[in-house]
Amino acid sequence: MKHIDFEFNNTTYALSFTAEALFTVYDKFGYSSDIFAATKAMEPTAEGWKNCCWLAALLASQGELQRRSRGETPRPMVTMEALRTGFMAAESVRLRQAVRDALVQGFERDVPSQDE
Repeated sequence: MKHIDFEFNNTTYALSFTAEALFTVYDKFGYSSDIFAATKAMEPTAEGWKNCCWLAALLASQGELQRRSRGETPRPMVTMEALRTGFMAAESVRLRQAVRDALVQGFERDVPSQDE
């Protein structure tokens, strides 16, 4: 399964943008063809940071559920509050980039070329 690895507090989390995560985002923010605009998660505001942390926690929970479904040892879920308070300002860009990468990867399709 596709995911983006992200390290936080000496633990690596697998951020996975699943269909469940997509529909959870739609339920919270409404349907939009531009999740970044709808959530404002990439904006340099308190609301943007809160929503980025919410998205990261959601994507990390999906990644953890995938790990568990493969029979791997369960690990604790990271929370939005832990993410919101656990970053120095200069480090926040790492989380924003990981969330962005996970969303982009989640929308990518593996479509073979006609030459294959």
